[in-house]
Amino acid sequence: MKSMTTDKCCLGVFAKHWTPGKVKTRLGTSIGDQHAAEVYRLFVATTLARLRRLTANRVVAFSPDEKEAAFRSIATDWNLQSQGSGDLGNRMARFFEAQFAAGYKRVVLLGTDSPNVPLEYIEQAFDMLSENEAVFGPSEDGGYYLVGLSRPLSEAFQGITWSTSEVWHMTQERLRHAGATYLMLPSWYDVDTLADLQRLRSDLANSIETSDSALQELREQLANFLPPNSPHYA
Repeated sequence: MKSMTTDKCCLGVFAKHWTPGKVKTRLGTSIGDQHAAEVYRLFVATTLARLRRLTANRVVAFSPDEKEAAFRSIATDWNLQSQGSGDLGNRMARFFEAQFAAGYKRVVLLGTDSPNVPLEYIEQAFDMLSENEAVFGPSEDGGYYLVGLSRPLSEAFQGITWSTSEVWHMTQERLRHAGATYLMLPSWYDVDTLADLQRLRSDLANSIETSDSALQELREQLANFLPPNSPHYA
């Protein structure tokens, strides 16, 4: 990554604990809450494993507070930080404010719903922040899978109806109102339903990223959680 330096760049991951019934509830209606929670834990582990290849300072922002030990067991070489209280917007705004206060100049934050997002998109985000205030990776469901900032921009996270198809549209309105310059990455998809999970497994089966061992392992493990009548991929 040409313009990325570890002392100025921070890469964050927002993650919830994989408690059954608390994560991937839409997927849970198809494969059961226990299996959905196990799939989500795989997503967290895969995301952390893949992002270790990037050279930024790395932070896992976890929730809830009392699950810190569980996150420490799978994020041994990451810094840990509690998300704290409030809605998603408040927690994200607080995360960015904390990183800028710590001296970082470019901060990129991802979730864990898109475990196979191309790493080059993340590298592009850091590069874009060299000359722009914000960069977003829109997701196909109307939200976004990545947000990067080069300055605090809490306005982007206020008054958003989270977990709806209007998130990205509302965010763009907030950015325009704040007069913030922003760029967009290519869109990607979240994995929230059984159809999404089947799509992910198909994409992993056909992926040219054969050197990505974390994605290879994810592909193999997903077979344990898809129902018997799920489409088979070679």
